[in-house]
Amino acid sequence: MPTPTTRRVGLIAAAAVLTVTGMFTGASSAAAGTNGQQVVIATHYSDQIQVCGPSQGSDLSVCHDWMASPDKWTKVPGWWFKGKVWIHGHRQDNNGTIDDEWRLASCDVPVSQADDWFWCDTYNQL
Repeated sequence: MPTPTTRRVGLIAAAAVLTVTGMFTGASSAAAGTNGQQVVIATHYSDQIQVCGPSQGSDLSVCHDWMASPDKWTKVPGWWFKGKVWIHGHRQDNNGTIDDEWRLASCDVPVSQADDWFWCDTYNQL
């Protein structure tokens, strides 16, 4: 019969094996919304947006390039975020001059959900 110490050592060894296995077999993409989500951002004022936050591959914050947000809802494809993301926004006039007023909003993106897209309703902020 295993002793409590033997059981504890066995559990620690099993946990170590699972951790190492997970490091080498972890998913490289967030298929089916299981390791972050692509986001859809609502804007009213901002013509350009940039989303920054933890990505699927790490808890470090990454930022995608600035992109146009001409409609109420703007999809940010190919970037999988999780946790709190920050969305920067600004208005740009017809000459390409950036307005001095910058806007900032945040959105809490779930790590997993049934859909790949998470809708951040930041319309009143951006």
